[in-house]
Order: sequence, then C-alpha cells, then structure tokens
Amino acid sequence: CLPGTQKHVLQHINTWINNVPSADPIFWLSGVAGSGKSTIASTLVQEEGNRSWLGAVYFCRRDVTMPEHVVPAIAYRLAHSFPPLRARIINVLRDCPDITGSPISTQFSSLLAKPLSALHDWDFGKSLVIVIDALDEC
Repeated sequence: CLPGTQKHVLQHINTWINNVPSADPIFWLSGVAGSGKSTIASTLVQEEGNRSWLGAVYFCRRDVTMPEHVVPAIAYRLAHSFPPLRARIINVLRDCPDITGSPISTQFSSLLAKPLSALHDWDFGKSLVIVIDALDEC
C-alpha cells in the first residue's frame, strides 16, 4: 500500500491477528476487482513486524496456478518454516506419496488440518497466519 493508505484495513487485520485465539479463525478480505486486496495482502506480508506470525503465503495467478497445487505448496512452506510440523507432513507424504493427486479436500485434511491440529501443544509463539491471495484465480 502507498504510505498512509488502507490504514484502517491493515489495523483491523493486525488486531485480528493478535487476537486469533479468541477471534474467528479465518479472516476473509473480500471486495470488487481492483479494490486493493492483493496490495493489502502484499503489504501485510512485507511488514517486518508481521514475520513472526507468518506461516505461509500463496499468491494465485490466473492461467498459471493450478488449484491442486495450492495446498501442497502451503504445506511445503509450513514444513520448511516449522520443524515440528515438517515431521508430520513428511509422515503423510511417506504414507500416501500420491496425496498431491487426491481431491483438494483430502489434500487439505491430510497435509494441513490434521498436522496442524496435532500440534495443539506446540506454541508457534504467536498466531500462525496463512495468507492466500486471489484464490478465485486458481
């Protein structure tokens, strides 16, 4: 975002991030095409103070991104950043090496939901946020 723009939206999102345990677990930023959603997502990702909670980022691009690649890419980024999660994701891949060819709902459950929920006792330090931009373009 240009300096001084979208302050209220960025502040609202940062407030949500800092209160995720007591807030809704999903923050859905929506708006008409060209309203600045991608710019807001990019700004959040680039702000230095936000790196402690950033788990993974995925920016979809029309005619480039294949929907079945989104979940494995996010799982890869999370596994790369969080060693306790890495072991759980590797186990899934070892048990089901063809998981990337499975339906997206199966990928999500096996590669993200189950491994993340199994880490309830592991503290990420702050909220763990996954930013997905332009999901409708996948």
